Amino acid sequence: LSGSWYLIEDITLTKQAAVKNDLDICLNGHKIYFETSGSSANRILMTGREKVVEESAVNICDCVGTGEMKKKDTKSTAKGAMLLINAQHTTSLNFYGGTFDASEISTTEIGGLLQVAGGDKSTVNVYGGKFIGAKKSLAPSGTIINLSSGAKLNLYGGEFTCKSGTADDVVGINVPSGTVNISGKVVIDGKNSATLKLGSGAGVNIKDLDTAAKLCIIPTDDKLVIKGAAEYIEQITTSDDYTVSLSGEDVKIVSNNAPHEHCICGKTSDDAADIGDHKTHTDITYTALDQNAITSSNGGALPLSGSWYLIEDITLTKQAA
Repeated sequence: LSGSWYLIEDITLTKQAAVKNDLDICLNGHKIYFETSGSSANRILMTGREKVVEESAVNICDCVGTGEMKKKDTKSTAKGAMLLINAQHTTSLNFYGGTFDASEISTTEIGGLLQVAGGDKSTVNVYGGKFIGAKKSLAPSGTIINLSSGAKLNLYGGEFTCKSGTADDVVGINVPSGTVNISGKVVIDGKNSATLKLGSGAGVNIKDLDTAAKLCIIPTDDKLVIKGAAEYIEQITTSDDYTVSLSGEDVKIVSNNAPHEHCICGKTSDDAADIGDHKTHTDITYTALDQNAITSSNGGALPLSGSWYLIEDITLTKQAA
């Protein structure tokens, strides 16, 4: 359960392995299958060093490019992530390469590839690799990576997708708290595939993003502000329930159902500049307006008073005085 190893053939794990020391695995173009037994997957369990001298680390790479980790069968009773961090001491898991296929998992499963239960003692670093999750109906929370509160996640590379033909907004990575650091060529594929879901109060720090990077981010809160990310706005998407917009040098992801507030000039009071004699900037709360409201409540006309904002294109079929 320690040392540096490379595969010379495909192997199948039939028993859980508890890793307490440094472990390096090179897939070398081969596969590690995780065989299920009863109601649990036979996983690699990382707990950290028993005697705290320094951080323990598990490193996974693939020097050939065709190496893979995946479950051997798809039994509905077989649950549990392939990799589990339950660290009593400081532990890091580092992905450098390989394909990690968690697309075939059970309906009760969380964290098909990686489940982190070690809190603030656990760090996951992704430098590369391809990560494949399951469809939304099978695993609503973190079909690839599911972090516990306090665990740290740094994405410097890696491609995250989910099984084709899935529903919108599959949670490929679930981060309940803390800040995810993202840089380099990270692809979180987006609509009908994998997304990064942030819990209430969780945040994202984006720096030195590669031009080929793509990020689909879905907050839990009504609004997420990504500081200093304006130059990357074209690479950031979200679900149909949210909208991505600029606010100075920052990027905002705002719920379509959140209070819609800004000055009458279209800018928030914090961002607005004086325009002629318009020098007093007061935020107004607007109410959502869609075609259904126009048709059913107003007979095809605009509302006659109030502050409204459009959440879709509308057609007026009646004059409003």
